[in-house]
Amino acid sequence: SPIQYTNYFVQALPGRDMGSASSGAVQQHVESARKTGVCSLSGLKLKEFPADLLSLKGNLRTLDLSGNRLTALPPSLGELGLLRSLNMSSNTLEYLPESIGNLKKLETLQLSRNSLADLPDSLVNLKSLKTVNLSHNKLQSFPRFLCQLTKIDAVDLSGNLIAELPAGVECLNVVELNLNQNRIKVLPSSLAKCPRLKVLRVEENTLELKDLPLSILSESLVSLLCADGNLFLQRDLQALPEYQKYMERYTNTKRKVG
Repeated sequence: SPIQYTNYFVQALPGRDMGSASSGAVQQHVESARKTGVCSLSGLKLKEFPADLLSLKGNLRTLDLSGNRLTALPPSLGELGLLRSLNMSSNTLEYLPESIGNLKKLETLQLSRNSLADLPDSLVNLKSLKTVNLSHNKLQSFPRFLCQLTKIDAVDLSGNLIAELPAGVECLNVVELNLNQNRIKVLPSSLAKCPRLKVLRVEENTLELKDLPLSILSESLVSLLCADGNLFLQRDLQALPEYQKYMERYTNTKRKVG
């Protein structure tokens, strides 16, 4: 049976077709959040960031605005300084405000299924981040800020337009890295030096076998390597002498989990 790993990423699904939410409906959610610190406005077809949310800056810890029609976020987002979880998945965001870097308590950032091509430099200030989901956007380069986050556990960059990984990627502190469905042609050998990387997903890229560093098999901590859908056959990967070292780690992890 396959290894069971922690499911870091919970995909946001648009809510039922309720029509655009009235200001009264939003206000009702806001009032509830005053008591709980949690506000879910998912799937309400909102086109603008509700200004009423700013009245929660003294206690809002979790905000879910997934499955709406938001094209932008206001600079005032940065005033919600107690946020630990922000879910903006399944909107039509093309950029993020620099002020998002003020959310220094943020641990979970979900931005999948938007139209983000660039990211603000201020994201490097989010030192508490543990989980980042930027899947299915329009990113053409690997977000370098991720390499400076010491508490990061999991990053999902699948479904973007990334062609290569940057110098310094060995500083990436993640346990799981998902690069499926990008345009990656080569993996740097430095990726094998990532100090905590155990799950590496590079399915459906344009990798040839010669561009998969042997050090990932023989010297890294990776115990689950998913590489189907590239320009080589799985049996050719398995025929490499170094593959046996990888299989030892895979089997040991499977034994521990099972």
